[in-house]
Amino acid sequence: MSTTHTAAPPAGPRPHGGSGTGAPVVVGRPAGRRFSWKTVGWIALVVGAIGLFVFVLAFTRPVGSDIPYSTGNPDDDGGRAVAEVLGEHGVTVDEVRTVREAFDGASAGRTLVVTPHPAYFEPGQIEALVATESDVVLLAPDYELLEAFTDGRVEAWYAGPAAMGGPQCAAPAARAAQEVRLDAGLAVVRGNGDSCWPAAGGDGFAYVRVQVDGRWVHVIHDPSLIRNDSVLERGNAALALWTLGAHDELTWLVPDLFDATMFEGPPDGSGEGNGDDDGVRAPEASAGSVLPRGAGAVVWVLLLTGLMLAIWRARRLGPLVTEPLPVLVRSAETMRGRARLYRAVRARGHAAAGLRASAAHRMAQRLGLARSADATTVTDAVAAATHRSTEEVAQLLYGPPPTDDGRLTELARSLDNLESEVHRS
Repeated sequence: MSTTHTAAPPAGPRPHGGSGTGAPVVVGRPAGRRFSWKTVGWIALVVGAIGLFVFVLAFTRPVGSDIPYSTGNPDDDGGRAVAEVLGEHGVTVDEVRTVREAFDGASAGRTLVVTPHPAYFEPGQIEALVATESDVVLLAPDYELLEAFTDGRVEAWYAGPAAMGGPQCAAPAARAAQEVRLDAGLAVVRGNGDSCWPAAGGDGFAYVRVQVDGRWVHVIHDPSLIRNDSVLERGNAALALWTLGAHDELTWLVPDLFDATMFEGPPDGSGEGNGDDDGVRAPEASAGSVLPRGAGAVVWVLLLTGLMLAIWRARRLGPLVTEPLPVLVRSAETMRGRARLYRAVRARGHAAAGLRASAAHRMAQRLGLARSADATTVTDAVAAATHRSTEEVAQLLYGPPPTDDGRLTELARSLDNLESEVHRS
């Protein structure tokens, strides 16, 4: 058996007109994207504009704050005027935004002023503030804060404007101020204390002073005392300077709505926080606390630039396709879950405070009130819209917490009816 081999023809030049099957020969550079100076120019223009914007943001300092009652706020609802006058009289004013900072800064020989909270303090935060040894000035405090600082000796309710006359008390600050223009709504119900500037109707006072555990607690019902637009009315400035400037150092607390420090209260057996004691939830270090001013704006600009580049270079996709979800969680479920938690721990005070704060916020928006409107302004506006008495509205929005579940349910129903009347008006 034999095998036959067929030899391949020798390679050689093909004729010019032949129809060979070999791969074609490509002479020259492969085709690609052509270089464009126009594209480079646009990129350089965008980068230059972003760089200029970043430079302006990084080296331009803001002229002030827009936070109500802040010492850096020059607007009508700010407290810059009082802070600057205190500084001219040798008082060092230290503004803080968290309970932790106030706890660390306030001590014996200092004054702590607590401006109105956008919502309410947590119980642990109130304990931390009470644990400080400094003299305290409370501006329009809520029920829990007032009871904790005064040991239940002072109560607050809505009463009306103070009488136009002398203070009718022996407190040095009141005697220096003489006449003021402040709303009244405080009363010393137990023990000794000074009650100044009674209301026109005889119920409630504009300013009270009591001594609790060796320190002075000054309570002022109307927070407009320190506002730029009303501090110069009558003797308001004198009262503010005497109460806030009693010591050379003043800690000015402007509560932050999202402050989550010291929920668990002060450290055991100590009135001075150092950040390492058990029972203290110290704020975690953030990038904003170590970066220079303007760095946050630079980061936002860089993120926006990256987003624009991603949109420019990203692949164009079609419309989004919706997919049926296996489980649909309604927003009401979250509300019911939170309500069950409140009920489990019997936190009627928190539940009532949340209902009241939300209802007051919605009604204030409906009536066109400013964000910085105080309790008196909201109460008067709601009373005028619903034709109810101011005392009834104040009791619903700012009264004491309910004592049982039945009263909490009744409060929720009453707030709902009140809000419905405001919307119908």
